[in-house]
Amino acid sequence: MKAGLITISLLVALPCGRCFGQGAAEKVLSLAGPLNYLPVVAFCPDGTRLLHTRSSGAAKAELCRLDGKGCAALDQGLKGDWAVAAWSPDGTLLAAVDRSVAGKGSVQLWSGTDLTPLGRFPVPFWPVRSAFSPDARLLAVADEYGRIEVFSVPDGKSIRSISFAVGSLGIHFQVDAGNDYPTVRQVLEGPAKKAGLKDWSRLVFVDGTSLYRRSYGDVYRSLMGEPGTEARLRVMPSTSEKSDQTKDYVLKRMPAYPGLGAIAFSPDSGSVVASFGDGCVRVWSVATGRLERTLGDGRIDSAHISGDGGTVLAMMEDGNLRVYSPDLAEPLRTLSLSREDREAWDHPYGSSLKGRFRLTNDGKAGVKKHRLADRRWVLRFFSTQDGEPVVPDIAAPDGEVIAFSPDGRFLALNASDRIDVCRNPASPHRFVREADAALTSATGKALTRLPAGTAVEVLGQATGHLYVRLAGGLKGYLPQGAVSVAKPDVMKPMVRLMESNFEEPVLRLKGVVYDDVKVASVVVAGTAVPRAAFAAEAGNYEDAYPFEARVRARNELSGAFRRHEIEPNSRREERA
Repeated sequence: MKAGLITISLLVALPCGRCFGQGAAEKVLSLAGPLNYLPVVAFCPDGTRLLHTRSSGAAKAELCRLDGKGCAALDQGLKGDWAVAAWSPDGTLLAAVDRSVAGKGSVQLWSGTDLTPLGRFPVPFWPVRSAFSPDARLLAVADEYGRIEVFSVPDGKSIRSISFAVGSLGIHFQVDAGNDYPTVRQVLEGPAKKAGLKDWSRLVFVDGTSLYRRSYGDVYRSLMGEPGTEARLRVMPSTSEKSDQTKDYVLKRMPAYPGLGAIAFSPDSGSVVASFGDGCVRVWSVATGRLERTLGDGRIDSAHISGDGGTVLAMMEDGNLRVYSPDLAEPLRTLSLSREDREAWDHPYGSSLKGRFRLTNDGKAGVKKHRLADRRWVLRFFSTQDGEPVVPDIAAPDGEVIAFSPDGRFLALNASDRIDVCRNPASPHRFVREADAALTSATGKALTRLPAGTAVEVLGQATGHLYVRLAGGLKGYLPQGAVSVAKPDVMKPMVRLMESNFEEPVLRLKGVVYDDVKVASVVVAGTAVPRAAFAAEAGNYEDAYPFEARVRARNELSGAFRRHEIEPNSRREERA
């Protein structure tokens, strides 16, 4: 300590590693197991906190800060396994949906600001999906069969029940390149089994239409129909049977429930949009419960809905990706895929993409787990505007992206024994990393010079350059190497003293240390002080470290505390 001067030292925290091995993503948080087989993960809207489940059962959920300032347990009211959790878009509500062995569930609501429990209400089925409306007034909860219950929140009143059924014959089949006709793989309980249809039979005609070398989707659409309608089948015995004679059946379709894929509200909160395993996307009116539109007619291999409900991305039978708005009218765009991409979308579960694909909340980009020709797995981030990769492929030997933060800055990676939270390498939110970087026009004319740390939004790509927009609206081009997803450490740290009180021989100090990187620790006059409990907003800085310290001081400091300094040699500038 110098006469009349208190020295405040800080240690800058290093990144806690890299995501995807040596990939281009910085890890900001790692949450160790034991974890659920399918962990529940939900980012809060401002991207500062993450809700996750640590193991099956109640009282095993945590709300963790991404700045590493700790986790808080959530154990009020939940009794069964956690199925899903969601934040309201404005961050004021947090909903967790659990399910019990009795085949029903419940919703627990908390305040999104102070985690005060706001109530609990029942769900009449086993839930698997939930979504808040954009106006944060409604919560939709759905089961795997497509039954949807819409509640008003926070009172938990059910305002709409939605369910539907398709007509099925109870036949699971496969289409193989080596067989001219589809093969019955399994006959379920229902009309086909009652009529004596056997496994490994071959389907020849449905309602007079030949199934000779037809696609999977064509066969599926031929077998399905309205519940109660009749289907006339001509079936060839399996190759193990001696008879080569066909047999005719007349079967009545029974009600069946296609598996639910995703659910969201439309941007105006007036409709519920859901994708299903029968190759369709459906839209219902919240006000009337009426089915308004159906997209796909069974021709969609898989469909994904952005978190804000504003984008529906459909993988079609013909191998193309189609981008729709929630009204499901004409596609906004059709993205053609290479043969390699089509195989990656279909591998290894046919038309299912369970866990292998995610859209960002605004629907502008997505990531899919992609298998290369040499059988290596990579994560491919691509734009839904043109289908082109946003960043180079990232090796991903294990783990899958299970959630994006609403602002797109972070992603959560399920790595089997842990959850890693990483900076999204494809985030449009970037920072200038080079001092005096030149922003240029399309012709190369210099528009302005940007200091390191300037925030930019990436709007597009050109060869070796990014097309960006500044906060003030100015647009131009920057070299790709001139920006990064992590904010560079360029701002000098700052100390703001809020209180100082000298009672000989102890000087009591209360203040905040600000820096544009995460602060690991603060030392006041040689004594390490923990983060204080009072709130401190970071503002334009990356981190704010509140502290309260007691310092033994000499008489010359008995007056008001006026001087302090940041010790220059204590900062850790290196990066992992």
